[in-house]
Amino acid sequence: MTQEFLAYESGVLIPTDCQDKEAFESVLLVGYGIEDETPYWLIKFSLGTEFGDQGYIKLARNHSNMCHIASYAYYPVI
Repeated sequence: MTQEFLAYESGVLIPTDCQDKEAFESVLLVGYGIEDETPYWLIKFSLGTEFGDQGYIKLARNHSNMCHIASYAYYPVI
């Protein structure tokens, strides 16, 4: 996990150091929205509520497949 992610506390994160890297963390995509005209994915990390904004992070959406989030999407078959 990059320093930008570890330092995240609020707002929409537009990381500069993960655009050319492969997926590095399993996360749960729980929603999406727009904040200050910036579309984002609402993501729950497995690091607990001490991380980010109560365990969540808003990651920029529609920015060249930010951190390859759309390339590694999976869902369970029940």
